Amino acid sequence: MIGYIRTMKFLTFCCMVMLLGCQPKDTTVTSNGKVLLGEQAGSEFVIAAGDEDEKMMETIEAFNNMDMDGLWEHMADTVTFHMADGFEGPFTKEMMAGFMAEADSVQWEVMSIIPVQAKGSNSVRVLLDSHEKIYMKDGSVVDKKLFEEFIFEEGTVVKIRQWDAATAMEGSE
Repeated sequence: MIGYIRTMKFLTFCCMVMLLGCQPKDTTVTSNGKVLLGEQAGSEFVIAAGDEDEKMMETIEAFNNMDMDGLWEHMADTVTFHMADGFEGPFTKEMMAGFMAEADSVQWEVMSIIPVQAKGSNSVRVLLDSHEKIYMKDGSVVDKKLFEEFIFEEGTVVKIRQWDAATAMEGSE
């Protein structure tokens, strides 16, 4: 009987070792990429764990509804804006309202949204791959495929940078 119990314990131990040894290895990448310049130089990027992606989705919905209050809910009073058309400078809710007053309707379709931040930084960069169509009251249509970066500081957008795919292609011809 003692031999039987020892054999069962040994077999149980062997089964446990085999089961634990067969568990898949965790290959999750917690960080990747690297900041090359600036105050965060040398830091790796991680997927941001805050709610900035949700705030961006709310901002996109407000833009599509031409809702100025909703659009500016997560923006600083003045945002530094580097537009794809070359404009660089401060941008305010009032400036956006003036632009929207000239539009009949807008469509901002986002294909992907990626919130990232440098390890150890409070700044979050939300990267968007998007298509923006603005139907102006004068009959013209603004149609752009954009890559955009929205920089959040303490939950608020403080800087926006845009790149237009067509503009980028013009420079490579």
